[in-house]
Amino acid sequence: KLNKWEYLKKTDSISLILVSGYVSNPASTFGHSFIKLNTKENDLFSSSVNYGALVPDNENMLLYILKGLTGNYQSGYSDQYFYNQDLTYRDTEFRDMWEYELNLTEEEKDFILLHIWEITAKKYDYYFLNKNCGFRVTEMLNLTTKKDMLDKNDLWFLPIETFQDLESFEKEKIKEVRFIPSNKRVFNAYFNELNKEEKDITKELLKTKFENKEKLNKMEEKSKIKILDFL
Repeated sequence: KLNKWEYLKKTDSISLILVSGYVSNPASTFGHSFIKLNTKENDLFSSSVNYGALVPDNENMLLYILKGLTGNYQSGYSDQYFYNQDLTYRDTEFRDMWEYELNLTEEEKDFILLHIWEITAKKYDYYFLNKNCGFRVTEMLNLTTKKDMLDKNDLWFLPIETFQDLESFEKEKIKEVRFIPSNKRVFNAYFNELNKEEKDITKELLKTKFENKEKLNKMEEKSKIKILDFL
């Protein structure tokens, strides 16, 4: 089964992904992190390895917080195409992402992949404050770092700590950092590119459901393009 495992053959490089916080979910208030197995093909069809709690549907919020703090949820690793994560975080929850592509030797890359193979089916007790996604991602990264980046006695561990430690102690492990903005941020950026007159015409078009195009037709070509790009 291991010899047939497709990730060993098709993984070109490994990245760590940091996702910004999400206030609608207590467990994600301080962000989230997961591992991405990059292929040379379409990036959205790369695989992601995610660590999380196995929470029943429609769980009571107070029970959810209590169980999460006391380690009463089982947890484990799951893998899926990266486009599922992209759809959830960028398009649905409007969260920004940062991708840290790791600078690994072939041996280090294979070592992490083989470890992922070992732990995929295992179950753990999940603690939101410390034994969380950030802790597990750092535990994986520790396989290839000179410095132990974990203090197992810490009362809490934030996902961003992994990336701060990477930049502070293990800079040579970073090949490239890529910012992946949420669709909301992209939307706002397009709107902010418009001047006041262009914004006013855009708002009027939206308010009248595109029936009043007279002002738009009188605009210069460049302004028309900016407005239509935004819309």
